[in-house]
Amino acid sequence: PDLKLDQKNILKEILKLLYGMVDVITTFGGLKTALCAMELAQMIVQGMWVSDSVLKQLPYFTDEVIERCKNADVDSIAMITELEDEERDSLLQMTPKQMMKVAEACNRYSDLEVEFQLVNEDIKAGDNVSVRVIIERDIDEDEELGFVIAPYYPKAQLEQWWIVIGDHKSDTLLS
Repeated sequence: PDLKLDQKNILKEILKLLYGMVDVITTFGGLKTALCAMELAQMIVQGMWVSDSVLKQLPYFTDEVIERCKNADVDSIAMITELEDEERDSLLQMTPKQMMKVAEACNRYSDLEVEFQLVNEDIKAGDNVSVRVIIERDIDEDEELGFVIAPYYPKAQLEQWWIVIGDHKSDTLLS
């Protein structure tokens, strides 16, 4: 019981520490290290490894359900939503109440499109560059951004994203 409470308290505070780490790391320009800290924050909130199937984020998606989906070449949340009802029911083998929770989670899942544009095209080495980033998300007019579905995280967590510009070859974080 004490260890569970300790774990819960640590998880409630760990994101502040990780965000501080990202701030310090980005000051020194280490791209790979910054991306690792950002991925660690996501893994902690989601309660899963970055290498796990994205389907693990959905309620009632056990290893067995995920394996059935994998065998049917269904490996994304979008693919779950695109299945015909009969095919989805057969594949997931869940109760109607569980299916309602899965549908709710799928509908809340962020589907972002990101585009970028260079503000000025005439760029020389060493120039400062302005980049316009456009993030689009399919969301109903009456719907607001909400909390992520994170059943293993002990408190509600709002959706958030990082925009990172860097050079993988030199491991340099540019912005």
